Amino acid sequence: MILDTFDLNGKKMLIRYPKLSDYKELRKFYNKTIEESLNKGGQLSSIKPVTPKQEKEWTKRAVESIKKKNSVYILAEANGKIIGSASVERVRNAHGHVGTFGIVILEKFTGKGFGKKLMSKTIALAAKELKIEIIKLGVFGNNIRAHKLYTKMGFKEVGKIKNGIKVNGKYQDDITMVKYL
Repeated sequence: MILDTFDLNGKKMLIRYPKLSDYKELRKFYNKTIEESLNKGGQLSSIKPVTPKQEKEWTKRAVESIKKKNSVYILAEANGKIIGSASVERVRNAHGHVGTFGIVILEKFTGKGFGKKLMSKTIALAAKELKIEIIKLGVFGNNIRAHKLYTKMGFKEVGKIKNGIKVNGKYQDDITMVKYL
């Protein structure tokens, strides 16, 4: 199901829900973002390439979670290729009014306002579909661009674990941010 279309620098962009058949393209996308992250010293929690089996299982779980209204997960594509994804997953039990946010965008599509659009759409869907009241996220200390975006979007830093992340033997801070809807 298509959620939105828009033009970004002359390219037609599409925001939609994932389907099971996306797993091969999703694997290419995530492995590219993992590679880009590692080239910057690590900015994603994933540090190893995703196998076809892992991605197929993950995609199946994501689609099921959307159907059960436990998460909102959307993909962005340009020219038939996945270039971004964002999600809010409901935290369980007494924390059911809280969702955990995540976003990943290919490097060449960052810094153009696209992340803000994808993030806004995801948060709005989470508030409507999941009845989420609080959204939390984690951001690597070295990911200054993401931290600035989250702050612009109304997230506040509520905690920091000094050297809480270790990628390839190098430490950085693990920052937690929240937004009350």
